[in-house]
Amino acid sequence: MFWQAVNPPPKPEGLPAASKRRMGLGQMRYIFVHDDIEIDDPSQDVSTRYFKSPREYGFAVREYDGDRTAWARDFENGTMLVTNAAGDSHVLSPKLPARILFLDPSGYPLQDTGSLQSADHRDAEVVKVRMTITATYDLQGAEPEAARSALIALLDETLVDAMRFSEEKVQLLDHTFESSSLLIDERKASSDTDFSKLLDL
Repeated sequence: MFWQAVNPPPKPEGLPAASKRRMGLGQMRYIFVHDDIEIDDPSQDVSTRYFKSPREYGFAVREYDGDRTAWARDFENGTMLVTNAAGDSHVLSPKLPARILFLDPSGYPLQDTGSLQSADHRDAEVVKVRMTITATYDLQGAEPEAARSALIALLDETLVDAMRFSEEKVQLLDHTFESSSLLIDERKASSDTDFSKLLDL
């Protein structure tokens, strides 16, 4: 589901970028730095024990299509939103966890803690798939490492697009690259003797 602001404010130059951090097994979160401390939930204070208004982290209320409102803050690489658990209002409850989203520039959620929380409640339906892929490249004068980089970039772009536009029932939540290796086939001329030629003597 895309988030389109009703009256998006102009995005100033020189905004800091939000960073992606691994928070646990298979869980990535976008964070930003506030007073030299990394923040991943703008509805909590730095101790992560007490409720805090996102306004104190530089967020402002913004209206989105579908009569939704959210606390929003722009970053160089996207926009972070803070909403209630239902994802339809900026009015938060200190008794319930807020929903934290990070949108790419087009409004597509790259992070939605509401989806992760839903997945946590149905662990039996979550499955991890591990796949080994072998690809052969014609280097055309480039270094072998260029082939590895090209393949990883291609797979990453394809998986991100799948997260955005897939209409399948199964939903990709996250992906990681655990390892990659170059298998260089160094073909050498054979040094074996062709004994059939000796028969002509």
